[in-house]
Formats: sequence, C-alpha cells, structure tokens
Amino acid sequence: MDPVLPNYNNEHYKAVNFMNGNEYQQLPHPIRHQQQQMNMGFPMPILNLMPHHAPQHPPNFFHPPPPHPHPPPPPPPPPPMYSNEQTNGQYMDYGYHHLNMPFIPPEYYSDITVFVPALHKSFPLNSNILKRSPVLNQRITEEQSSTLELDLYVIQETFETIMAHLRNPLTHQDIIFLASEKPQIAIELLEASEELGLTDLLRAILTVLNQNLVHLKTATTYIDIMEPYQPLEEEEPRQWVELLEKDVVTFMVRRLPNQLDAFSTSVKVSGNVTIGQITACGYMPSRTPIKQGLLSLARAYAALPQHLMIRCLEHPALPVQDAIQRSYFAKRVLSLVDSLTQQQHQQHQQQQQQHQQQPQQRQNLYSSSNNNNLMAVMKFEKGIDTIAVVRQTGFKKGCWDPNLYNTI
Repeated sequence: MDPVLPNYNNEHYKAVNFMNGNEYQQLPHPIRHQQQQMNMGFPMPILNLMPHHAPQHPPNFFHPPPPHPHPPPPPPPPPPMYSNEQTNGQYMDYGYHHLNMPFIPPEYYSDITVFVPALHKSFPLNSNILKRSPVLNQRITEEQSSTLELDLYVIQETFETIMAHLRNPLTHQDIIFLASEKPQIAIELLEASEELGLTDLLRAILTVLNQNLVHLKTATTYIDIMEPYQPLEEEEPRQWVELLEKDVVTFMVRRLPNQLDAFSTSVKVSGNVTIGQITACGYMPSRTPIKQGLLSLARAYAALPQHLMIRCLEHPALPVQDAIQRSYFAKRVLSLVDSLTQQQHQQHQQQQQQHQQQPQQRQNLYSSSNNNNLMAVMKFEKGIDTIAVVRQTGFKKGCWDPNLYNTI
C-alpha cells in the first residue's frame, strides 16, 4: 500500500505571513514531512509504555466532595422506670431535664397540693406523677383528696430532687454528681427513697456513696449528716441508716488502719501468756513500740459516736494480733474519750442550760451527750478471744454465805 502524502494545497496548510511588508508562504517542516512519509500502512501494536494519567476534566467541571460517613444515630432513650399506664392517657414527658430545672414544668397541670411540715410549705403537684411512688399511690387512691401531707425531714432542694426523679428518673451520672458534690442531698435522698418506697433509687445511691468512702473526712461527713436520723428510744432504726453505718464501720475497720499503718503486720511478740485454761497469743505492749498511726486511729475512733466506736472496737475484722492488743487499743481509745469529755464538760453544762431555756428538741438514742463511763473487758467464748466494751457499774454491798463452800 502506498503511503498517503499530505496535500499542501489544502487551506489547512496555507498560512499567510508578512515579513518586512512582503507576503510569503510558510512551507512544511522538512523533518515532520519525512516522518509522515515513513508511516507504514499496516497496524502496529501499541504498548502501554506511558504512565496512566487521570482523565482531565474541563475547567468548569464540578468536583463533588468526598463522601463522609454519616454520624451514627443517637441511642434510643432508656425505658421509663415507671409504667406508662399510670398516666391515664395524658401527656407525659420522658425527655432529659437538668436537675436545676423546676420539677413541675409548664406542660403539666397540678391537681393536688402537697404540704411538707418540715419545710412549712405547700407544693402544687400532679397526682399521676406522685402515683409512681408505691407509698403515695396507695395514699392517693385511698384518701381521694386534693391535699396530701408528706412527712419528709429533708431540705427543699432534696424534696424538689425527689419529685423531679418521679417525673424523670435520675441517671447514674446524676447520682455520682450528687454523692460527690452534694453529699447531704444524696443522703437525704436515702431518707426520701425509703419513705416513698423507691428501693431502686435507694440501692443505687448506697452503692455510689460506698464507692466514694475512701477517706476519713468522707466518713465523718456521712456520720454528721446521719445524726438527725438516728432512732429515738421508742423507734426502730431506719434501714438506710443501718446499711450506710455498716459501710462506714467497714471502712473504719478495714481500710483506715491500712491507710494509717496503725498495726504492724510483720512484727509479732509472743509472751506465752496463760489466762485461766486458755493460752493467749501474748501481745506485749511493753516490748512493742507505739506507732504514730496507732495514735491517729485511736483519735479517729474516739471522735466517733458511742455506738459506732463500740462496733469498731469489737469488730472481728480489726487487724489486731490478739485480744490482748485489742484490749490495749480499746483502753487507749476510751482514755481519749474521757479526756475529751473532761475538756468539754463546761461547754456541755452551758449547752444544757440553754436547752432548759429553749423548747425540748429531738434527742436520738445515740446522742453524744449520753457518754457514760465505759471499760473494755476481755471475753473468751467458743474458743475465740476478744473484748467487750461495757459500762462501768458501781460496787454493790455483798454478804458472805458460808454454805457456798465445802467444809473440810
């Protein structure tokens, strides 16, 4: 096949140029002309020797943004703690609301008035919300009245918080915040939860309070807040008080001695002391140096209310070597209690004079003013040596009975 030669007479190859005012015709390039003559008539294979380039787009081409994964949808709201059947078909909001939000939002209507004697205030509330408490549900159903008197010994913020919980249950984060930042509100919520029959809330708060019990100052704060809720002589102790006191005693007996390094776990002195028919382990205070942690622990025990101090001294988990060391430590604690009592004797007399002038207030069974003289006595029963903290009694006049003795 003959090669195809270009047609230079075509208008495509005509180019008119001017140089120095004269017209001339541009001739084809000789090298390009030679290459065109050497074109073969048969097809040649094309090798992919050149790098691959992305396709070129026109300048006005719109480049779409790279696809981004859509954010995951928010988790569904937790199911309500209380049944929706108590709403009787009325609108109830289960959305999240902050603790500081008023516990009666505008979308609710009030059909019952709750009077709290401890606060000397009345609150307009909704009966459907109050019925989420088993105790209030029974009272409202039985009384069928538009007014309700509620005996809760709490501050107003605690009352508003427990009412907000009935409308929108507190989350775990809310309970952690209250236990850490507002322990008084958290402990008063225990009182309100027991009175209203909210056992789930009571257990959740007790768990968080126990987790925060890692320092002596925290235990002291709990004890001070529980003071007004101690039982009277004719009352039974509250359940939440017993549970929280158990956690406090466990901390004072197990964790605090280890934090203060009060008792040595390696050095043990055996004196082979025999008391009656029982051989004691033989802790000898005269041969054991007094540790600073032991004195700090004794001062901490002496500052406790009397009933908690006795429980700590008699607790079997107290890390003492034997009953002799326990008795020695108990006597040191009781001596500190006596010295503190003597120093504050005048202050107590002044307070008693003021109490006589003022109306009599609530006095609990475990009040600190009932500190009698105590003593620690060793006790052996069922093969276990321990002590008992008892009150000292005066000597009684006795008589000798010879019939109690055998004649020789």
